[in-house]
Amino acid sequence: MSQISALKRSTFTGFSALAWSTNAPTPRTVPEPATAQVSQVEMIQDGGFDLKPGGVFLRDCVATGNGRNFRLWSTATMENCFTGWAGTGLWTNGASVRVNHTTFFSLSGQAVETGDDSSGPVILRDCLISATRRISSTEGGGTVDADASN
Repeated sequence: MSQISALKRSTFTGFSALAWSTNAPTPRTVPEPATAQVSQVEMIQDGGFDLKPGGVFLRDCVATGNGRNFRLWSTATMENCFTGWAGTGLWTNGASVRVNHTTFFSLSGQAVETGDDSSGPVILRDCLISATRRISSTEGGGTVDADASN
């Protein structure tokens, strides 16, 4: 089981979740609606943030060093996050994902990847993508749109 390295500063809200602590390796269930304070995920795993519920909101989150730093399985919004030094910055296999003011840095694969079951668009708004092999890759579902005006 993965372990989040810090519990502070940033929030994701509106769903049942598992919350981890570096002092307690066993996850505990947080009843809905939940707000978990998470600032940073640093580990070498397939997914850093691996979130399956819909309506996820991530603000000021940092993920580094994973195969896919952010794995979002349903509707989500990311605001002012950082994803870097990984294979893929954001992977989604669900409905629409809106990404605002987020930095994608030094990714060996792509900034955004959509999976087979992805049905909605990923909309990148005012994002910085740097030192990354590709902006996007789709495996058969969903689209990726860069939108600097909305």
